[in-house]
Amino acid sequence: MQVVADARKAGAKDNAAIIASTVDRLKKKDLRFSVEDPDASENWPRIWFIWRGNGSGTSAKGHEFFLKHCLEPTPTPSPMKWPRHAEGC
Repeated sequence: MQVVADARKAGAKDNAAIIASTVDRLKKKDLRFSVEDPDASENWPRIWFIWRGNGSGTSAKGHEFFLKHCLEPTPTPSPMKWPRHAEGC
């Protein structure tokens, strides 16, 4: 909702202009995804919504995706901002 309000404040009049404004802000890195800094106060409350499934996946492929992308068993470079107490965990 804040993204739409910011786009309208910048002069966007319709959905296409709001989308264009949002894409432009993402490309400029002026707008960031909340997952990149999960501990920032503006990213609360956290909500994980799953429709007709469960958190660990409802199939073998879902389970594989969960292990690879949610648990990250091997260290991978990430654009996320980690709080000091989480470094080295």
